[in-house]
Amino acid sequence: GLQGVWVTAWDTPKDRDEFLSALEKGSPPPNSTAVPVGRQLAVVFIAFDEAERESLLHRLNILPLAMTRGGKVWKP
Repeated sequence: GLQGVWVTAWDTPKDRDEFLSALEKGSPPPNSTAVPVGRQLAVVFIAFDEAERESLLHRLNILPLAMTRGGKVWKP
């Protein structure tokens, strides 16, 4: 089946937590799990079992994520 990982970065932990709460109350993707990562990231795993999620979370925590903000590289 189709799998996906959606990584979002937020200005503050409060903003991130508001996103996670709204997602849970709204329409989360089917067969998905949303989790906070670090201080400002939220990751939504779609169609991953727990072992796969844990493996990906471990890699997210040790690898630097390349993101942009306003067209410039940004590190959360």
